[in-house]
Amino acid sequence: MKTRDVDDEVTFVMVSDSVQADVNRLPNIIPPAGLSAERQWYLSDVIRPLVPEAAKDVLCPQLVDERCTFGKAHAEVP
Repeated sequence: MKTRDVDDEVTFVMVSDSVQADVNRLPNIIPPAGLSAERQWYLSDVIRPLVPEAAKDVLCPQLVDERCTFGKAHAEVP
Protein backbone atom coordinates (compact mmCIF):
# COMPACT_ATOMS: atom_id res chain seq x y z
CA MET A 1 0.00 0.00 0.00
CA LYS A 2 1.27 3.45 -0.89
CA THR A 3 0.08 6.76 0.45
CA ARG A 4 2.13 8.80 -2.05
CA ASP A 5 3.90 8.01 -5.33
CA VAL A 6 7.33 8.53 -3.80
CA ASP A 7 6.73 6.15 -0.89
CA ASP A 8 8.00 2.58 -0.86
CA GLU A 9 5.34 -0.05 -1.33
CA VAL A 10 4.31 -1.87 1.86
CA THR A 11 2.37 -5.13 1.97
CA PHE A 12 0.02 -5.99 4.84
CA VAL A 13 -1.04 -9.51 5.76
CA MET A 14 -4.07 -9.75 8.02
CA VAL A 15 -4.22 -12.76 10.32
CA SER A 16 -6.95 -13.47 12.82
CA ASP A 17 -6.70 -16.10 15.50
CA SER A 18 -10.36 -15.77 16.43
CA VAL A 19 -11.72 -17.03 13.07
CA GLN A 20 -10.56 -20.29 11.55
CA ALA A 21 -11.75 -21.34 8.13
CA ASP A 22 -12.51 -24.98 7.45
CA VAL A 23 -10.75 -25.58 4.13
CA ASN A 24 -12.40 -29.02 3.76
CA ARG A 25 -15.92 -27.58 3.81
CA LEU A 26 -17.01 -26.20 0.47
CA PRO A 27 -20.38 -24.77 -0.58
CA ASN A 28 -22.83 -26.96 -2.47
CA ILE A 29 -22.34 -27.02 -6.23
CA ILE A 30 -25.29 -25.61 -8.16
CA PRO A 31 -25.12 -26.87 -11.75
CA PRO A 32 -26.19 -24.34 -14.39
CA ALA A 33 -29.55 -24.96 -16.02
CA GLY A 34 -28.27 -24.22 -19.51
CA LEU A 35 -29.85 -22.16 -22.25
CA SER A 36 -33.47 -22.56 -23.26
CA ALA A 37 -34.18 -23.64 -26.84
CA GLU A 38 -35.55 -20.17 -27.56
CA ARG A 39 -32.30 -18.54 -26.40
CA GLN A 40 -30.20 -21.00 -28.42
CA TRP A 41 -32.15 -20.16 -31.58
CA TYR A 42 -31.76 -16.44 -30.87
CA LEU A 43 -27.99 -16.85 -30.60
CA SER A 44 -27.92 -18.90 -33.78
CA ASP A 45 -30.14 -16.58 -35.83
CA VAL A 46 -29.22 -13.11 -34.55
CA ILE A 47 -25.79 -13.25 -32.92
CA ARG A 48 -23.99 -15.90 -35.01
CA PRO A 49 -23.80 -13.71 -38.16
CA LEU A 50 -21.98 -11.03 -36.11
CA VAL A 51 -19.33 -13.38 -34.68
CA PRO A 52 -15.97 -13.84 -36.46
CA GLU A 53 -15.86 -17.06 -38.50
CA ALA A 54 -13.19 -18.68 -36.30
CA ALA A 55 -15.34 -18.34 -33.16
CA LYS A 56 -18.82 -19.16 -34.50
CA ASP A 57 -18.82 -22.83 -33.54
CA VAL A 58 -17.60 -22.04 -30.03
CA LEU A 59 -19.81 -19.05 -29.16
CA CYS A 60 -22.95 -19.78 -31.20
CA PRO A 61 -22.96 -23.34 -32.54
CA GLN A 62 -25.24 -24.12 -35.44
CA LEU A 63 -28.28 -25.99 -34.14
CA VAL A 64 -29.33 -29.27 -35.70
CA ASP A 65 -32.62 -29.73 -33.84
CA GLU A 66 -35.86 -28.69 -35.46
CA ARG A 67 -37.06 -25.30 -34.30
CA CYS A 68 -39.84 -25.73 -31.77
CA THR A 69 -42.35 -22.92 -32.07
CA PHE A 70 -44.64 -21.87 -29.25
CA GLY A 71 -47.56 -23.56 -31.05
CA LYS A 72 -45.67 -26.84 -31.42
CA ALA A 73 -44.52 -26.78 -27.82
CA HIS A 74 -48.05 -26.21 -26.50
CA ALA A 75 -50.01 -28.33 -28.95
CA GLU A 76 -52.15 -31.03 -27.45
CA VAL A 77 -51.01 -34.56 -28.16
CA PRO A 78 -53.84 -36.69 -29.59
